[in-house]
Amino acid sequence: MSDDHGLVVKNNNGGVMFDSRKGMSSYVVREIGTGVETSFTLNDGDMVFAKRPSSTSNNWWTDKIIFGSSTLGPLGPPENPRSYGFYAFTDLSSGVSAEVNPVVMDYFVVTHAKNIDVSSEDYGLIVKNSDGTLQFDSRAIKNGQHFLITDYYPPRTFDGDPYSAPVGGLGDMDGYWSMNWTTGLDIANDVAAISVRGLKWIGVSSSAGATGPVIEAFFDVGGEEGGFDGGEGGGSTVSTRTYENRINGMILGAELI
Repeated sequence: MSDDHGLVVKNNNGGVMFDSRKGMSSYVVREIGTGVETSFTLNDGDMVFAKRPSSTSNNWWTDKIIFGSSTLGPLGPPENPRSYGFYAFTDLSSGVSAEVNPVVMDYFVVTHAKNIDVSSEDYGLIVKNSDGTLQFDSRAIKNGQHFLITDYYPPRTFDGDPYSAPVGGLGDMDGYWSMNWTTGLDIANDVAAISVRGLKWIGVSSSAGATGPVIEAFFDVGGEEGGFDGGEGGGSTVSTRTYENRINGMILGAELI
């Protein structure tokens, strides 16, 4: 590298944890919890990671598509932004109205170090970029709350159809996966249509060799009467479902360490 001046921190495997020459951003764990929503409204750039609680039966997840949203509830957007919530879309058979309900997830939230109030702490290490923006602040790191990015999938890596190649199998059924790329639930009541994008925690095997949890993203038009709001003629069918060609958001896997 042409710039020999700066601060570099490596882990015991030789991997770079921090390099001030690259203008990196330091993210720290803001919150760890279990529940149907986070405790705080998200800051711009915050990332949410979630996994299924170990206490939940594997069978419960087979028809559930899990998504998260900071602006959408089960019945549509509230008047004001809210804390980030987790929801389960129950993908039922044709002729039966689908359900959307809050769901308990294990989660943690990471935020940029600049969002942590460190005014009461006078000791630490601060690194800034050449334009004066904050790159690293050791005072924002909480003892015992650290995370490691284990997987990275660039945008447009996966198709929204979990049963067509490349199948969106993320591999680790017990790991944390980023939820920011899920756009929540959109309902067009006038045409009984629904759009959902999220993760289905099932161990899918396929000719492509992928295993779950899997990515699923589709737009579905139900019957004109009832649709997904209940009533006769509603529900999803293969003929009315259009899967998203590619997921445009990046997808991250992580673990708490």
